[in-house]
Order: sequence, then structure tokens, then C-alpha cells
Amino acid sequence: SGTVCDAQFSDHSAEAVCQKMGFHGARAWRSGQLFEDQQISREVLLGSLECGNTNWSECILNTTSSSCSHASDVLLKCYNFWLISSDGSSIRDESEGLLLYKDGTVCDDKFTDLSAHAVCREMGYHGSLGWRSGVEHQQDYRSITMNEVECSGNDWNSCNYNRENNKCWKTENILLTCELREAYFCFRTTDLFQHLDVATLTLCLYFVESLAYCIMYSLPN
Repeated sequence: SGTVCDAQFSDHSAEAVCQKMGFHGARAWRSGQLFEDQQISREVLLGSLECGNTNWSECILNTTSSSCSHASDVLLKCYNFWLISSDGSSIRDESEGLLLYKDGTVCDDKFTDLSAHAVCREMGYHGSLGWRSGVEHQQDYRSITMNEVECSGNDWNSCNYNRENNKCWKTENILLTCELREAYFCFRTTDLFQHLDVATLTLCLYFVESLAYCIMYSLPN
């Protein structure tokens, strides 16, 4: 195994890689040497990864020797979870949706309000507006890919879980409603403050990963 150089890497590349690994898509990416020991012990295997769209099969991989240093290694964060509506489309607002993890469903064993808050926050929302379990969405062909999501706090880092079915039924699948953050104020060091509404969340996250600064105003926890 080895690392990927950031040459020709783009948002399309990030989306294609995350989807290839079974995730919903890319949350953010940047380059750097954050995991020093893990990076130094590996060579740079991909000198560049160029994608004109999010289709992995159309991406161009350069596996020849690269002059990239590990300071140019790609650091990528993918979306673990997402919500879909009854017609299978992704949910971006405060509608109730079927919770998916890597294209499979999440069982309600040990799931609590803290679990709901942590999952919503992991998806970029402010928190949870409510959850329940049931069969009301496109679930027939999906397997259960996560179970026993037990959290001690509102953040995903406080959670434990397993990826075994443990005899869960489709009636135990999580249906979740998340709360949007109120507003985002983003600025670069050389820019004036700009007010960005909720629809620009992706842009805001991109600014953060581009070494800009992002201040989030939201309701208290």
C-alpha cells in the first residue's frame, strides 16, 4: 500500500475515490503530512489522479515514479452516513429519511437520542430533530451494515458500534430527521466577511480545507 500525490487531484477525484470505497461521497480533502509515521513508512504509489467527473472508471491514474513528497499526500474524508427519501433520493433538508451507512441500513439496537445527535452532526447537521425505526423507505434490497450505535456524547468520536447484523430485522431500521445549522459565516484571511446560507455548506467546508477560516453560528447544544 502507498499514498496518493495531490497532482491533478480535484473535488471530482475526491468524490470518485470515496464512492469507489463504498461511501456516499467526499466531505473534504486537502494535502499534507498529518499522519507522519504512517506516511513515511509508505511510498507514493500514485503520482497523480485526474478525474473529469465522479465516475471512477473514467479517472486517469499515473502509477509511474513520482517526485512528490509526503507533504503532497492526499488526506481525504468521506461521508459515512447519508439519508434517503422514500423515492431513493438524497435528503438535504430537515425531512425524515432512511439512515444509510455504506449503502446499507442501520439497526436500532442500542440507538438513543445521543446516537441520533452524533450521526446527524457527523453528516454536517446541527443535531437531531427526532428518530424512530420502521419500514417506510426503499429497504428491501439493502443489507444492514451497522448495528448497536451506542454514544456517550453528541459527537461521533464518542460512539461505539459494530458492523454485524445480530439478527436485526428491517422493521428495526433507523429513520432519522436532522436539524440544519442556522447560518455559516466564512472568510479568507484576505477577504471581508461573507454571509453564506445553508445551501453553501459544501463551499464552506471547501474553504476550511483550503486553509481558510470558518465560524459556525448555531443553536447551543
